[in-house]
Amino acid sequence: MVGSSGLSYEEVPYPRFMLYTGLTGNGWPLVEPLVPAGQCPVTGAQCRYNSDCAGALCSASAPNPTSPDNPLRTDVVAQFARFPLIVMPPTPSNDNRTELLSAIRTDNPGTHIMAYTIPTAGDCAVHYSPDDESFWLHTWETIASIEPNPDPVDECDYTGPGRLWLQNGEVASSDDASYGINVNFAYRTDHGDGTYSYPMSEALATMFFDDLYVPGRLDGVFLDVFCSGIQWINNGLSSKIDYARAGYADAASFYSGWTAGTLAFTTKLRELIDANGGSDFPIVGNCGTAATTMQSITNGWMRENFPYQNGGTWYSNMYRWPTGGYLFDDASFRTPSINVITMYNTQYWLPYSTTALRKERFTLGSAALGNGYAVMTDSHTWPDNSPMHEWWYDEYAVDLPTGQSTSDAMKTGWLGFPKGDAYQMITAPATPDLIPAGTFEGGFNGWTTWADPATGSTFTWESGAGPDGNDAVRINVATASSDDWKATLASPTTAGSTFTMSAGVEYSVTFWAKADHQRPLSVSIRQGANTTVSQDLPVTTEWKQYQVTFTDASTHTGQSISLNFAADVGGVWVTNIHVNQGVTSVYRRDFDNGIVLVNPGQQAQTVVLEKPYRKILGTVDPATNDGSTVTQVALPGAAGNNLVGEALFLIDCGYIAPGTITDLNTQ
Repeated sequence: MVGSSGLSYEEVPYPRFMLYTGLTGNGWPLVEPLVPAGQCPVTGAQCRYNSDCAGALCSASAPNPTSPDNPLRTDVVAQFARFPLIVMPPTPSNDNRTELLSAIRTDNPGTHIMAYTIPTAGDCAVHYSPDDESFWLHTWETIASIEPNPDPVDECDYTGPGRLWLQNGEVASSDDASYGINVNFAYRTDHGDGTYSYPMSEALATMFFDDLYVPGRLDGVFLDVFCSGIQWINNGLSSKIDYARAGYADAASFYSGWTAGTLAFTTKLRELIDANGGSDFPIVGNCGTAATTMQSITNGWMRENFPYQNGGTWYSNMYRWPTGGYLFDDASFRTPSINVITMYNTQYWLPYSTTALRKERFTLGSAALGNGYAVMTDSHTWPDNSPMHEWWYDEYAVDLPTGQSTSDAMKTGWLGFPKGDAYQMITAPATPDLIPAGTFEGGFNGWTTWADPATGSTFTWESGAGPDGNDAVRINVATASSDDWKATLASPTTAGSTFTMSAGVEYSVTFWAKADHQRPLSVSIRQGANTTVSQDLPVTTEWKQYQVTFTDASTHTGQSISLNFAADVGGVWVTNIHVNQGVTSVYRRDFDNGIVLVNPGQQAQTVVLEKPYRKILGTVDPATNDGSTVTQVALPGAAGNNLVGEALFLIDCGYIAPGTITDLNTQ
């Protein structure tokens, strides 16, 4: 979209990162506060944020009230404007104090700004006034418009079906385990013919359209706590959701109605925006993994608490199929695709600790393997918790001629654009093969095939079809299945052909593959018909070598492997399959002005480079970014670091600085 920023999202150079933050109702921290600095409860030191007190509550940090006409903090505006993408509340920036958006874009016309919203939550607040035009007030008015209909400003005791209630009579958001959800998205009208409409969802969608799209000041909408399924939340509540009061006979029907209501909201919002010239105006969501029904309507999803969400490992967060895997989601959501990887800095008062710096590199490097954005956050969007707009890392902006990291917003995007997709740099394993290798020279060599007849799958040995003229197996799937194991190529299970998978030890399956279109396949380690561990990955139309990593908390004997193809139709070729103990690969992506290397594995990897590269000359992490020229680098592993691996950003030594511009009119 070429929106208020003047840039389309596709035109944003790398690395891509964003500010994910809150504002008070009057605009702090972008606006001067009325109250003086407070004190930390233990040390007595002056404070403005909780982070000033090592996480304790600063006496002045909430709410840092401001006056509607208090002046802007130009230094903070400039800090916000450095970020290529900002997600922040639309109140007051898009309603009562629109000069906040104007000021940010004056400092950096290329910045994209999305509205941070929580469609599933809304409350009446005593500070609302009849002449208030805030987004949050409009949200409450819309909720309260579902019968009965009191004056939403003067009467905050609305008890109608637009809100979600618990069986103890309290509003759902009274339980901290509700994540603040209190809007009844399942509220529906029965048309008597087996169909329903969802007036709560559709009314909110119309209000979002009117407030966030129509004024033309924003570049997208972010939907937080937007869960297509609510059962997992209900399971954690001390008093369960009152599904009867929500209009349902039983919990199962309510869960289905909730899913339908969230889909009705996004469908209506998307239809309204598209019908008014905004087909490339992005809608991005957050809550677990997106339902597949959301992928054609929304433009991406956030992964929180990386890499622990969505299955709990880097590999599941990057490769989960059909939704939740970052590298799959780039192609699964509508364009412009905007997927987000979020890392929590739980010690937010130490943004430049060794742990925080490693987390930031690992998250930013992982995001650079795809086309989305990285976020380093304190795990909240509270504006008074920590000044995340001040957090600035070496990799964010680099002066290419000198290699020096900088706070200059004009030096962001220093990597330029990718030369191609991410790939793996794989070296030969030092350990022996654990199963008979799938080289397929002269035939299947003991490897077996099986397919459900419903998939119409065939397996063909093809002489010379491999990447180097070696033999390969072609699998063709006529009809896809939600169970990808219904078309399987499996290693031998005869005596001496299986292996033991020891607890906590990394194993790798390395192979070559290509497909007639980009599509998924999965690799499984199994015992007979029982899968021990499995991993999805995307296969492209070019021959590439892949290495899939596995580990498990238990020891398993008699293990074999299978490659599973039934998730999509079409042809796939595979060859040269090996299973080894240990991992011998890192992930890499090449850009105009440098490269990014990522090691998500447990063990350290040494990477030999094809030519010299320069490390960034760092400011906040000079130990890692020491400015040296290197021909090989060591990337520590995640062992002992809570699954947080390592990443490194390197500058291409072949970068040539632009020459001096000569004005020919003066010649």
